[in-house]
Amino acid sequence: MRITRGNRRVRSARERWSALGSGIRRVAVRRGKAVLVAAGVVAVTWTVVGGYRVLRESDHFRLRQVAVEGNRATSPDEVIRTCELRLGEDHLLFTSASEIEERCESDPRWRHVDVTIEMPDRVVVRVEEQDTLLYAATPGGLWKVNRYGEAWAPADPGDLLAAPLLVGAEAVMTDPERSRAILRDTLSLVRTVTGGNSGEGLGGGPFDGHGLILSWDEVLGFTVHDTTSGFRARFGHAPFGLKFSRLVRALDEARRRGLSVEQALVDNESTPEAVTLRLAPASGPAMAAGVAGTGARGIATQSQEAVR
Repeated sequence: MRITRGNRRVRSARERWSALGSGIRRVAVRRGKAVLVAAGVVAVTWTVVGGYRVLRESDHFRLRQVAVEGNRATSPDEVIRTCELRLGEDHLLFTSASEIEERCESDPRWRHVDVTIEMPDRVVVRVEEQDTLLYAATPGGLWKVNRYGEAWAPADPGDLLAAPLLVGAEAVMTDPERSRAILRDTLSLVRTVTGGNSGEGLGGGPFDGHGLILSWDEVLGFTVHDTTSGFRARFGHAPFGLKFSRLVRALDEARRRGLSVEQALVDNESTPEAVTLRLAPASGPAMAAGVAGTGARGIATQSQEAVR
């Protein structure tokens, strides 16, 4: 039975309960979706956190082996210690190779370090050690120079006999570009006269590779002084390979004639096949200068009293 009040119909109790139930269902549907989404987020987060904890505590990815390659002057244990690698402790799943490389390269003895992580428990460390091919006397002190022409560390004066010394380049050492050019030419000359790892290196020449002083001049170029024998040779400017070959042939000819040579000039650009030699005082009352042609077939001395 319908009950009306004026023009407005009064709902029965059943209708009011039915409407209330419908409203509750609509709210439940809307809120239920949000609740389900929230529950899903919580479940995923819990799973991720739990999985992270499981991986973090797992020993499967613990560092167990370190392979060191390229080291000569440093031991594998020293490399491992410097790179701060901890066997049985470092977790490789949460460690990056760049982090290890940064720690390794903090040591100035190594020019470059390359690290490879091999899952699950191995790290390979490849080091390129710094070498010292010569020392350079600069306004900032004495420096070690590597094969790339880089002054990489201060030098100990007590070690000077271990490699040639470059002097006289102070004026250009304040100019980075000029300095690099001079160091590159110096290294080329060192490799040539000592038979080093260069295409120009001949080896077996008049220099023993120790106690060499290389003087550099903007105009005259390079002069090499062997402090062991006292012999000096002026090479001028690069390239040096052919000049050194000419010098060796000229000295062989002088030795065959029994002449003792004190100095040599191989920077004669106008006559590129010539070598001028200055004989030591013991070979005659006067100093003698001579020129050796291609193959050092003869030495024409300028002193009448020199030994022919």
